[in-house]
Amino acid sequence: MVEFDDNLNPLEPQPAQAPQTPTPPPAAMPSPNSIAGMPMRRGGMVTSFLLGFILLALVVGIGFYIAHIGSNNSTPPNIGQSEGLTVSGEATVYATPDLAKVSIGVEKTGKTVSAVQDDLATTTTNVTAAIKALGITDDNIKTSDLNITPQYSSNGRTIISYVGDHTLTISLQDLTKVDDVTTAAVAAGATSIQNVSFTVSDPEKWWQDARTQALAQAKTKADQIAKATGVRLGKILSINEWGNQPWDNGGIAYGVGGNASSDIALPVPTKGVSPDIQPGNLELQVNVSLVYRIN
Repeated sequence: MVEFDDNLNPLEPQPAQAPQTPTPPPAAMPSPNSIAGMPMRRGGMVTSFLLGFILLALVVGIGFYIAHIGSNNSTPPNIGQSEGLTVSGEATVYATPDLAKVSIGVEKTGKTVSAVQDDLATTTTNVTAAIKALGITDDNIKTSDLNITPQYSSNGRTIISYVGDHTLTISLQDLTKVDDVTTAAVAAGATSIQNVSFTVSDPEKWWQDARTQALAQAKTKADQIAKATGVRLGKILSINEWGNQPWDNGGIAYGVGGNASSDIALPVPTKGVSPDIQPGNLELQVNVSLVYRIN
């Protein structure tokens, strides 16, 4: 159909326009408390997250456990794994003492410190001279203790006197001179024989002898057990050793005053009379423990 304008002139036909489709309104963004447009409460969301995490952890843990069980079941036990055999040995040796030590005490009492010092010096000099007369040299005589202490009245405030003690220790390689030394010391003014002890000059020698015997006993035990059970011994894995050391047998003591080491102090021997002191033997015991590998 042709259209005309107001002057009756024909108008050019206009191209047809495609119908416009209405634009839908923008979709509303989901709120923070909803998922995919569905409302959700905040507490429920946290709970669901925690449950999911726990479930995931359980699944992973079960998976590792199953894998571990499977690996253990698929690997046979190590039949050749080494086991330990522990054996012990003990040895006792009796050492013959070759060294004696004699402790001799001199005690003096006086009103003043200087008076006590003078008395101690005089008597100690006499005792030392008597010991040297037996052939004992200076290097075998030494002072092991010297003290002067005040003595108080009953109220504990007034000093009424002083007591001094001087102890000499004499080392003797000749054990037959022990009796002579004690007798001469007392005759020269010593007030106590505080201790007589016997020892050895080379203790390691006796340790080695006992250790060798204890080790031999332990090895013999190990060989016997291995032979009886049909196993083969490997190298030694560990060695332990323990024992006693009786190098000082506690000694004996006799006298008055001083610090005698025995519970009962024997009377001081009179001039020309002395106890018969016997050194005896020193018992040394060594224990060892060996751990062998079993191949």
